[in-house]
Amino acid sequence: MKEYKINLEFLRGKNGMNDFEVMFILPPFDEEEKVQKIEDEIEKFIIEHGGKIEKTDSWGKKRLAYEILDYNYGYYYLITFKMSDDGVKELHEYMKSEHGRESVLRHMIIRKGE
Repeated sequence: MKEYKINLEFLRGKNGMNDFEVMFILPPFDEEEKVQKIEDEIEKFIIEHGGKIEKTDSWGKKRLAYEILDYNYGYYYLITFKMSDDGVKELHEYMKSEHGRESVLRHMIIRKGE
């Protein structure tokens, strides 16, 4: 039987970091400062948990495909970053926690392929 060696560094990326994107929708708050504060908190969370932000992109206020918690509009954001898999799990838990539910309507984290 043939033995195969798995290159874990290739699978995990250098230093255990992989490329990810997080897309999230914030409620259409009346104050632009509140929206910016929540985006800053998410960026800070990524950095504090060993991540490195590569790019942030604000798509602005857009109509939702369906109503979420009585909202028809939301602010869309996309952040591209590098982080360990464990850090991403913590980010996911943070965004769906009670704090996150108050400020993030929906989120999706995807691992970018090579």
